[in-house]
Amino acid sequence: MHLPQLGELIAAIELVGSDIANRFAQLQVVVSKDDGTPVTPVDIEANRQLGNYAKLWGLGFLGEEGNGEENTSHYLFVDPLDGTGAYARGMATATVIASIMEEGLPIMAVIHNPVTQQTWAATKGGGTWYSYQRATLTRTYVAKSPAKRWSTAICIWPGADTRVIEFQQRVLESADFSDQQMGAIGLGGGLIASGTLHATAYGATSAVETAAMSLIVREAGGYAIDLRGDVIDRFELGQHRGKTDFLLPHGAIIACNSEVGEALADLY
Repeated sequence: MHLPQLGELIAAIELVGSDIANRFAQLQVVVSKDDGTPVTPVDIEANRQLGNYAKLWGLGFLGEEGNGEENTSHYLFVDPLDGTGAYARGMATATVIASIMEEGLPIMAVIHNPVTQQTWAATKGGGTWYSYQRATLTRTYVAKSPAKRWSTAICIWPGADTRVIEFQQRVLESADFSDQQMGAIGLGGGLIASGTLHATAYGATSAVETAAMSLIVREAGGYAIDLRGDVIDRFELGQHRGKTDFLLPHGAIIACNSEVGEALADLY
């Protein structure tokens, strides 16, 4: 096994992202998967390319559009194109999300927007780093938000249970929060790390969109908690929709400080 350095992982993700960017705003063939979410040939090809990197590095591979080697201690865990629907509609908010998982713990993570060429990356204990248009990586920290109207992005996935739908409605009705829709939950992790968004909440079972952002936000000085208010620091392997996946059973709130997270958890 060759555990890549952060620069190697970033280079791989940005190379895959360059192909995604080249196909942006082109007419895409969009089909619905069994869970009702969209997929295009772009997702599938990016998933294949990232699976090849996992093989090169001797890592297991769990991808949103298909897995590779399993039964290992280290995985490359990816969503090759988070925000497929937005991407297909010409919205520049989709991201490539990747994390290296060690016994269920994200130890390295990258969130990359192929169209804007923004990249957020982190290593466990090594901080969070940001680059724009492949410029030099610079250290980034979440902003300490004073008491005010907090900016959030709440994502409701297909088939969400009633409690999560009601939670979103309470957030929308609250005077403390200003909710927005971005078309891709993964982007929220980067925006929180940059201090331009205060929190995201995503009531899903798979952690493919949130494992990377949890590390990126924590290493930038923020907090990652679930919808019960408990700290998220590890993800369990299990079965989801017929494939092996890292699971997030109670949803996630990724908050820039404890006050924001506690206020959201109180609404759940």
